[in-house]
Amino acid sequence: MVDTSIEYHSIIMRCDCIQHDAFRELPENVIIEYYKDGMEEIWKDIQKEAGEFSTKTDQETIDYFIDRFGDHKESLKEHCLFLKNKNTQQYIGTCMAWQSYKSAMSIPILHWLAVSDTFAGQGFARILITLILQLFENQNPNEPIYLHTQPSSYQAIKLYHDFGFQLCRTDTYGTAINEYEQAIKVLKQVMTKESYENLIKDSIL
Repeated sequence: MVDTSIEYHSIIMRCDCIQHDAFRELPENVIIEYYKDGMEEIWKDIQKEAGEFSTKTDQETIDYFIDRFGDHKESLKEHCLFLKNKNTQQYIGTCMAWQSYKSAMSIPILHWLAVSDTFAGQGFARILITLILQLFENQNPNEPIYLHTQPSSYQAIKLYHDFGFQLCRTDTYGTAINEYEQAIKVLKQVMTKESYENLIKDSIL
């Protein structure tokens, strides 16, 4: 669950070398589904249950999805995945292996990771990241992978770091602003001392 009380600052992370020892296998009772027409409702439910779009209505959240991704539905069918409990048919979480741009070149980004609060703390975020990085290894081998996050997602930041993502002090992509200096002041307050120090030690330009 995103803690909306934590001050927002824009964070950019980049993975130049995937740490495969952080990978986790899919449990037997969980299946992968890729986006199909109409699954924006499910995407909305997961995101809102994870604490995203807290100031927006359900319809505004769906409108955001359609506005942002509606023209890319064929790509969504290959790059937007969902985890589902095959026994209860409950949707667990979602993430995208998406593309943005940097200096007019297309780059891979890990995008819109979210796990429903019902399933938080059970390792599903790690599974989703594993699946997305495996997609990138097949489709964008040996390319740096970027993501955008914020201090309120400090638990996810620790997880990203386990996979080889590093805080960028100046680097960015697309239209995202890098607020490294402001962000680390907040992260220092909310992360454990060890996790914070490891994160700063491994930061890159």
